[in-house]
Amino acid sequence: MTEVPPRRPRSSSIVLYAAAGGFLLGARGIAALASEAGDGRAVGWLIGGSLLLLIPSLVLWQQLPRLPGRRRDLWIIIGVALLARLPLLPLEPALSDDLYRYLWDGRVQEAGLNPYGVSPLDPSLDAVEAGWPLDERVRERVNHPGIATIYPPGLELTFAAVARLGGGMELWKGALLLAEALLTLLLLRGLRLLGRDPRLVLLYLWHPLPLIEVAWSAHAELLAVLPFVWGAITLTEGRHLTAGLAIGASIAAKLLPVGFLATLLRRGGLLAALGCLAALVHFTLPYLGSTDPARAFAGLGEYAEGWYFNDLLFEPLGRILSIDPTDRTLLATRILRLALAGAWLGVALLSARQAPIASALTLTVAFVLLSPTVHPWYLLWVLPFAVLLEARPWWILAGTTLIAHEVSAGWLAAQVWSPSETRGFVYGAPLLLLAAHRGAGWWEDRRIARVGEKSA
Repeated sequence: MTEVPPRRPRSSSIVLYAAAGGFLLGARGIAALASEAGDGRAVGWLIGGSLLLLIPSLVLWQQLPRLPGRRRDLWIIIGVALLARLPLLPLEPALSDDLYRYLWDGRVQEAGLNPYGVSPLDPSLDAVEAGWPLDERVRERVNHPGIATIYPPGLELTFAAVARLGGGMELWKGALLLAEALLTLLLLRGLRLLGRDPRLVLLYLWHPLPLIEVAWSAHAELLAVLPFVWGAITLTEGRHLTAGLAIGASIAAKLLPVGFLATLLRRGGLLAALGCLAALVHFTLPYLGSTDPARAFAGLGEYAEGWYFNDLLFEPLGRILSIDPTDRTLLATRILRLALAGAWLGVALLSARQAPIASALTLTVAFVLLSPTVHPWYLLWVLPFAVLLEARPWWILAGTTLIAHEVSAGWLAAQVWSPSETRGFVYGAPLLLLAAHRGAGWWEDRRIARVGEKSA
């Protein structure tokens, strides 16, 4: 008598389809709220809906070990992620206007001018948009128009490339969608490298942070995160030259990966260092001859010395030490900023002892916890590594950070920038979860030690 193989339980498919349906329904709701967010009234609902959007991923994450591994599951996850993004792509950003600075810097370069050291208000730039239709001009929409660009050469080259292709918001978002596709491939490669279920890529693709900050708000952060993830993975694989090139490209786009240099040199040696240097020279060379260094770093200095928002430690420490964080002229304020930066560099050096992907997670998390300014899109640096290592507290922090967008309600309604005290809501749950996890690990270690003592 022929044995009939057991049928896979239907419940396995039901869990996936139910989670996919819940995520798509929630993402559609987010898109509807985003389209109404221009006057600020929908911002609170948008934040609440974004947090609820974490639930389908959490449910499926919990159930994945019980589900049979099927290739079609991965295609469903990717397809659902794409469908969730499509309604957001045509919408203009409301929670951030950084997009208009990207487009402006690109147009400045397309006009044959240098974006460094010259603010959008400079009269010498009056002719930049002369040939653009009135409804497509962005100069008046650039934030902090009295400050020169703060973006490094790697991003500036990208802005210029989009402008040369005649780009506006649609082309820019298309470039980001392509970057997300490449990041997805890297995450799949990294998950397989670490021996993890490739379906865990859903923890990025179904997370509300990239929906809000990439598909809708179109932040350039992803273009720097992409080569950083590539560098950490290739360094793990022992491909030192490629890792160096990737990390150099990431540093050329944003400065955060500078902290990864200790890990890169420790693991990759001279070959990685040469690759990193070659990438940096390649991306910065177009601007070196025509840029006064003092003027080039003026915008970045303004950001580093005076801004703070959604921080965990800077303002609370200032209160404890009786320092006014809003007064950048105070020596004590500058020392506090330097102390936090020094602490981050110390973490960077210590993290070099870790495996590259773990080091990248430590570095990016430390940046978020120690930085005076933590915009929600900064968590795009943390999220890919939290996915690769299944670091639940930091994955959740990438969601709760969206609470900081509550300040946009007042700004959109009345041009009033008045952040509420949301620090506990943003950081509370992730840090409590981390403490519980550490405590459970310590308790388990103690239990095993006691059992060993009794056996001896």
